[in-house]
Amino acid sequence: MLVAAGAVVVVAAIAAAAFAVHGAPRPAGSRTTNTVLQRHEVANQDRAAVWISQQLSPSSIVACDAAMCSVLEADGFPASNLRVLVASSPYPLTSTVVVETAAVRR
Repeated sequence: MLVAAGAVVVVAAIAAAAFAVHGAPRPAGSRTTNTVLQRHEVANQDRAAVWISQQLSPSSIVACDAAMCSVLEADGFPASNLRVLVASSPYPLTSTVVVETAAVRR
């Protein structure tokens, strides 16, 4: 449980920093990196995905926005254990970790 809580805090901090500097996250599947800010955002997402993949069991259930879930899946986290959060999603009570990005907070 402590690792899961740490994951939420670390990912939330990375996402908050990226949002503060870059604004809203880009749509899922869009990995175009035209500006320095966009490259930093992609790097932060990739670092968060690597950290999650290394720290959580592949059997963990991870709730995230579409963009972050795509990055996690590309990093090798099992797609069957990713729960995409949208505006109408109920609170993810069954998730081990909720990746709190700006899109999730909205």
